[in-house]
Amino acid sequence: MIPEQGAATPGSDRQGAATAGSDRQGAATAGSDRQGAGDPRALCGEHGSGTINSVALILLALALAVVLGGVGTAHREQARLQAVADLAALAGAEQSATAPWEDVGERPCAAASSVAAANGVALQSCDVRGSDCLVVATQSVRIAGISTILHANARAGPGS
Repeated sequence: MIPEQGAATPGSDRQGAATAGSDRQGAATAGSDRQGAGDPRALCGEHGSGTINSVALILLALALAVVLGGVGTAHREQARLQAVADLAALAGAEQSATAPWEDVGERPCAAASSVAAANGVALQSCDVRGSDCLVVATQSVRIAGISTILHANARAGPGS
């Protein structure tokens, strides 16, 4: 039987005993300040942890980019929808701005609907109150794979 390295065997010389003692001292030192600082086996569980942290940070950055891109897209589409709603309301108000005794009928809403359709937007509602034209425009958009419906309100006319 071969004795383990650093283990004291009966009848061993003084040098073997010193070696066993130094191993015990090394073990005590390793456990105090820096666990396994000189022992490459002590770091076995930490191999690749930098890679995992780097991959996690890259994924976090990608997720943040997707969210910010989606917010930017939603804001852009909402601003575009509001501009189309304003233009449709102006087209409707232009048709309704006639002499007070003239019946405009459906011309203001037809004009507003025509302008909205030309810009790829649907009118949810159109209401003519005196010379004012009030419209609500809607548009379905897909932002980061999520479909949603945006709404915009607009009013145009001389007011009261």
